[in-house]
Amino acid sequence: MRSTALRLLSRISRRRPLNSAKSDSDEVDFKKCLSTYDLVALGVGSCCGTGMFLTVGLVAKELAGPGAVFSFIIAGIGSLLSGICYAELASSCPRTSGSAYMYSYVTVGELVAYVIGWGLIVEYVIGTAAGAVALSATLDSIFNFAFSKLPELHFTVGGRPYFDFIAIAVCLTLTFILAYGVELSTSVNNVLTCVNAVVWIFFIGASASFAQITNWTAHGFFPFGANGVIRALPIAYFAFIGFDTVASSGQEAQDPQKSIPKSILWSVVINTVAFCSVTLCLTLVLPYFSLHTNTAMVDAFSQREAPLVRYVISVGAICALFAATFGSMFPLPRVLYAMADDGLIFKQFAKLCPKRKTPKLATLAGGLVATLLAVTTDLNMLIELVLIGTLMAYVLVAVCVLLLRYRKTSDKKQSESDLIANHHLEPDVDQVTGSDRDTGSDIILNGGNQVGDGHKENLPSWMIDSSTPSMKTPLLEVSEDNVFKVDVAKQRCYKMLHHFRDPGFLLTVLLVCEVGISVLLAKFFELLFLANVALLTLTVILITIFVICFCFLLLCPQTGVVTTFQSPCVPALPVGVTFFNIYLMVSLSAATWCAFAVWMTIGFLVYFFYGIKRSKLELEKSELVN
Repeated sequence: MRSTALRLLSRISRRRPLNSAKSDSDEVDFKKCLSTYDLVALGVGSCCGTGMFLTVGLVAKELAGPGAVFSFIIAGIGSLLSGICYAELASSCPRTSGSAYMYSYVTVGELVAYVIGWGLIVEYVIGTAAGAVALSATLDSIFNFAFSKLPELHFTVGGRPYFDFIAIAVCLTLTFILAYGVELSTSVNNVLTCVNAVVWIFFIGASASFAQITNWTAHGFFPFGANGVIRALPIAYFAFIGFDTVASSGQEAQDPQKSIPKSILWSVVINTVAFCSVTLCLTLVLPYFSLHTNTAMVDAFSQREAPLVRYVISVGAICALFAATFGSMFPLPRVLYAMADDGLIFKQFAKLCPKRKTPKLATLAGGLVATLLAVTTDLNMLIELVLIGTLMAYVLVAVCVLLLRYRKTSDKKQSESDLIANHHLEPDVDQVTGSDRDTGSDIILNGGNQVGDGHKENLPSWMIDSSTPSMKTPLLEVSEDNVFKVDVAKQRCYKMLHHFRDPGFLLTVLLVCEVGISVLLAKFFELLFLANVALLTLTVILITIFVICFCFLLLCPQTGVVTTFQSPCVPALPVGVTFFNIYLMVSLSAATWCAFAVWMTIGFLVYFFYGIKRSKLELEKSELVN
């Protein structure tokens, strides 16, 4: 039983070498044609549509009022920090089509990578469906809700009140464009993003003519208080979902190591400025409670009786939402391709069209599933489902950065770190050779290796007893009979110290503490505010453990791996990213977690009954054995 469990653990934790995170199908590879400008346009287009024309009105009217600008600033900072983590991993694994999936495969292991990839699939599929539904609602609003009022379409399909044929048309059109080729896809996206930028500038100018400061002074800038700003964070964060699309384009970028990090960071900065400016302008043009929830920018000037301005902004809304839907669908076939190429899902998705050099089957499958969701699922539910998959990916990307920084870079260092962990095994005297006896007084156990006295300086300093300034002796001494004599109390102490010098152990404890603190803050904040003794005590304990482990992590040496872009303030920045995203995940509804659990259950069944046996790493191992 124990050997079976160990074999299973070995299989699910196997990692891809950093330099092999690339498809083996070089004969028919992706076409490398994306410049830095193309990638920035892809990142901005993926976010700005749903952010400006959908999320801003929802957050300002129902959650935070004009104070929503601070929700977007906080969400933008969180996205920027997550983007920095993405940028470091993108420079480490530039030529990959799987984004966070491939990053986690290289740094964490196969099962975690599969979970992330499976979560990214649901993010991109549902993101495409949500974009299509939002675009349909905007078109319906432009034509005074003529489509939704047609009696022929009023029959219930899933959670939708009417049959949304516009959303179907949008999904199928995007599927055709993406299947045709990446050059056509990026050209269309660039045009749409440019039109959106022009309309954004026009909107700011028009808002200056209709602005009324009394909308802030009479009704308050924070009508829902600081609590409203915090409650609006998850929905505000939804507006930034899409910049990670850039990270999935490594195999199609001309210079991925430089262009991908730059594009990610520029995309987040531009989107933050856009969302904040639109929020301020909308709440100056109209009182926050007069905004339309789903089509605030389009309807604002209708209420101010400016139809010409309304139609100009409507053109921008159509272009922006189409670009956002495109940005959600663009990475979907690439993640499917990467996972299929690794053998974790069905191999047919890894086939590229020889002429167009696109994963056609993966594109068609993703488009059809998105179409089905668009006509059967309510928009609010789609938004939360997109959030939970994205947030999980952001958490794992930050963890990957930490693991890359703290993982061992050579077998020698690995054996040194295993010295204390393995010293409880005493060698059999009969197994020691004669040559060993000659140098027995100079031998210490080093994970199964022998290290002479001349190599003691290679040991980590924390494994040397330096109680006296003039003497340094190994913690594990060898007697004349070559038998290790270790005091039991010291042995336990050494094991405990080893754990607190193990970055993996420290990261695990930090994540557990972050989950606990997030649950207390998100679900029991009012009780904490009322000074509930039990909850306050638990919170203080978790924070204390968190601080202690973080301090020990600061003492751990980082690897000297040099990449084109490196995150500053490690480990503080990635740890902060994980906490922020875990808090937002915990804030989501129970229904969202249940739906996500069902999707992940299906994913685990696929992995353990198909992927684990047909993984490329598994097949390579079998070939070596045979």
